[in-house]
Amino acid sequence: MKKTYILFLIVFSGFLFSQQEESDSLKCLKFKQSVLINTLLNSYKKNLKPKEENNSEIFGCGMAYIDYKEQMRCNDLLSFMSKYNFLPDEIRIFEKNEFQFKYLDVIWIENKSKEKSERYKLKGNNLRLYNQWKLRNTKSSCAIIIIVDKINNGNEYIQMKISYPNEMKEIIKNYTLNFSERK
Repeated sequence: MKKTYILFLIVFSGFLFSQQEESDSLKCLKFKQSVLINTLLNSYKKNLKPKEENNSEIFGCGMAYIDYKEQMRCNDLLSFMSKYNFLPDEIRIFEKNEFQFKYLDVIWIENKSKEKSERYKLKGNNLRLYNQWKLRNTKSSCAIIIIVDKINNGNEYIQMKISYPNEMKEIIKNYTLNFSERK
């Protein structure tokens, strides 16, 4: 009798923990599993000024906090991919070896230039960050610099430099995103 009781507890607890709520979704799973997308998202988020977190929320247990953080990460992934969904595909064109994405070094710089001639030119703090990154980046086999110039007319001009320090080779691609037409 005691053995069946223990067996019942094990099976029942396994059944309970295997159930998912209806609100659970797998829409972020394909993005979460991509090393390249996570690397791009992390470099993008480093550049953003940290928002003040609302500490007024009280979590009853650790799982609620973990679910909250996962939901926030999922929201970040979806908003990043809705805006910059072409970047991972463009990088994969040049870097065929998926193994290299683990060691990929990415810096994301947001510029605000007023003149077309100043586009993609780094000044001040952005130039200092770039120089620090360049000194640190001597050992990686592939490095990416993404410079985003935001213009008041709703456009973003993106320059992506893929550099291979070992081969002394650099590929530069420019993109224009028009957000005034999007809704």
